[in-house]
Amino acid sequence: QLKKPKQRQKSQKRMEKLDLEKQLKEVEKEQGIGSGGIFRFKEGDNKIRILELYLTHPLATLFLGNKPYPCYGVEEGCYYHGEHAPTGDDGEPKAASIKFLAYVTNMKDVKLHVQRADLVYTIVKKIVSLQKDDDYTFNGFPMPYDLKINYSKKRAGAAMYEIIPSPKAEEVPEYVLEELAKKKPLAQVVQDEMNRGKNMED
Repeated sequence: QLKKPKQRQKSQKRMEKLDLEKQLKEVEKEQGIGSGGIFRFKEGDNKIRILELYLTHPLATLFLGNKPYPCYGVEEGCYYHGEHAPTGDDGEPKAASIKFLAYVTNMKDVKLHVQRADLVYTIVKKIVSLQKDDDYTFNGFPMPYDLKINYSKKRAGAAMYEIIPSPKAEEVPEYVLEELAKKKPLAQVVQDEMNRGKNMED
């Protein structure tokens, strides 16, 4: 009788597939990606709650062509500055893309979950101004109310984001806070990104 090598090969392929899946899930867990781990603004109306915001050290990203390169600081010896800075079509150095990291929840989701968001200065400046507003002041995070943010690529600069605070304060569900508590501190996320920038030079 003939042996069944095909079944054995099929079983082996299945094992390899499971191993790859396990590795991917470990990366997703470590980097906070996959399964909606990164919040991205959609054209039109967005509604989010800011759960945590890290202002101490924004993340600067330089683009070498279309490839993003996390800057780890001029003082630390980041290569792509000065004479090595990437330039635009006009030959002038490109400005880095500056983002402030936050954890948010998308209030339009049926089941809320914690996502990382990279916020532009315009949004962060609005959050800071709301804290000083008597009608919307807050003492910490999570913010006690939602932000309605209309995003349009057709508008230029700061006008791309129209931000309106919700007048209704609501508590964040406990299960969202429990998920937030398990997330990597944003300071560590920034440091990991900067380390990634260093490793890209090696």
